[in-house]
Amino acid sequence: MRTKHASKSKRSAAGIIGSFGATLMILALQARLAGAVKDVVRRELGADPAEVSFQYPPKAEMGDLALTAPFDLAKQLRRKPREIAETLAKALARPARRRAGGGRRAAT
Repeated sequence: MRTKHASKSKRSAAGIIGSFGATLMILALQARLAGAVKDVVRRELGADPAEVSFQYPPKAEMGDLALTAPFDLAKQLRRKPREIAETLAKALARPARRRAGGGRRAAT
C-alpha cells in the first residue's frame, strides 16, 4: 500500500510544479504583452499608460484574455473604447520589426 501512496504523492508534486511553471509562463507572456501595449499606446495614441491590466473574459468564446486599456484610456484620450481597441489590435497584429543586424549572419 505504501508504494501506491508514494507514487500518487510524486504525481501530485509533479502536477503542482507543472502548474506553477505554466503560471510563470503566463505571467511572463502577460508582462511582454503589457510592454508591447504600452509601446503601441505611446507610439500610436500619444498617451502614457500608467498600468496595463488584463482580465479573464466571462465566456471562453470571448477569448483567453481581455485587455482593459481601451476603457482605461477612453476618458483621457476622449475617444471611444472601441476605436482605441481597434488601433491597438491593428498595431499589435503587425509583425515586430527587426533591428538592422539583428538577424542571422550570412555564410561567408
